Amino acid sequence: MKKDQISAAASVMCLLLLVGTLSAHAVTWTINIPVKGGDVGVQTTSPSQAKSLTSSAKVTFLPGSDVEIIVQPNPGFVLVQALMDGTPIMFRPGNDALFTTVYQDSTIEIDFAGSGSSVPTGKFSFSFPSGNTTLVPVFDVTGNYKGITPSIYKRAYDLDVAMDEFGKVQCMGTIAGYAQAVTAKQLARAGTFSTQLSGQVGSVKTVNKVATGLFKTTFTGQRDGSDAAFSGTITGPLAPAALSGGGTGLSGTGTFKGKLGDVPYDDKNMPVQVPLDSSSNGNLKKAWTIALTIQQKQVKGKSMIVASALLTLPNGTVISFPEHSAKYSSTKGYSLSLKQGTNTTLVPNATDKATSVSIKGLLFMQTQSGFVVAGGTIAYKFLGQQGSGNLAEFTLQQ
Repeated sequence: MKKDQISAAASVMCLLLLVGTLSAHAVTWTINIPVKGGDVGVQTTSPSQAKSLTSSAKVTFLPGSDVEIIVQPNPGFVLVQALMDGTPIMFRPGNDALFTTVYQDSTIEIDFAGSGSSVPTGKFSFSFPSGNTTLVPVFDVTGNYKGITPSIYKRAYDLDVAMDEFGKVQCMGTIAGYAQAVTAKQLARAGTFSTQLSGQVGSVKTVNKVATGLFKTTFTGQRDGSDAAFSGTITGPLAPAALSGGGTGLSGTGTFKGKLGDVPYDDKNMPVQVPLDSSSNGNLKKAWTIALTIQQKQVKGKSMIVASALLTLPNGTVISFPEHSAKYSSTKGYSLSLKQGTNTTLVPNATDKATSVSIKGLLFMQTQSGFVVAGGTIAYKFLGQQGSGNLAEFTLQQ
């Protein structure tokens, strides 16, 4: 062979040897970019190469090479997370990370998020986080309550309590030793009493961001066989806690004025405790959910965004808010005003004027698994109570 042929053959053999070595022993990084929200630069030293990736790809290099990753999000997008084999990548300022003398195959996950030019649509269900102590709860107190009063008289009680959409509370049941006059005028007549007690006993309201029982009642009848008449109020937070006599229950203060037989009494700001067993404690329900449906529709030949919602209250009542137009801004998000909904639990259905929900600045970021809340506030009012909070604190389901 001639000298130049030998040189060419040697070059080919070296190239084949290099390619064979690279193929047999190369390191491969699989770089996943599920959302096209930016540029991922990859530079290796062996061989010397630089790649710019905007979608998922594989990068191959020789063992022992240094590898640098530089991430640059597009306008309107942010880097949510970057993982190497499930472990977060620690970036230096400028969103770059250097890996030296790399010998191992790896999978890199780069997650961008942002509104981009798309409008978030779909079904988004927000649930009140019952374990959150900073958000203002809304309670339903409907249920049966049984127990023994912690007073010196140890009276057994068995009461059925119901609360309406305005937070007003009705009560019916028995308290040992008490018999209610059928009417006040019949008190002077012998024998017209019933041990079945009933009547409106106040309401539940939000006071200084705390769900509070504002209970009041009047009674005319007999206690332990003696004529009795009194009126009273009890105020306290709906927050079960340990009682001084043991167990858990509700605590508050009460003011009572009345007459037992011929003896008048007037007690002010007296401590009051109501023990709750496990079943009674379960009557204090505060879990609720609002499910939003946001979609694009063609209306008279034009594309528009519409939103509707279903609100499930702590007592299981479902309020349906009809579809109406909505607007979305990549900087201001969605703002929705939900009121005058229909109580679909009632038969026949009826408009609920006491319930409203206001959502402002609802922003989403898109991730590999879907949309996540990036901002927004919610103000809610139902069952005579109200509260507000950051939507990011609510549990989001899609």
